[in-house]
Amino acid sequence: MSRCCKLGGLPFRVKTEEIQEFFKDFNVADNDIVIEQQGGKRTGYGLVFLQNEEQVDEAISSLHRQYIGSRFVNVWQAELRRSSRNDDGGDDY
Repeated sequence: MSRCCKLGGLPFRVKTEEIQEFFKDFNVADNDIVIEQQGGKRTGYGLVFLQNEEQVDEAISSLHRQYIGSRFVNVWQAELRRSSRNDDGGDDY
């Protein structure tokens, strides 16, 4: 997860190609992008997997609060979190 950026504030109709263009300096493939959905509707959040942690740091410093369409996008380091649904107390990734 240290090579993953979380995106917030995405336009609800954003296309994968638009996110690829947003990350054009990082050579992001289509399958490196996840657009979050809940109940079949987009939430405005997504994940982008990069080559390494250094690219994540660079992406955050250069892309945070830049625009896709008319909306600015927050870019930050994705974090692992524990899930309360996991009965054995182990990590849920």
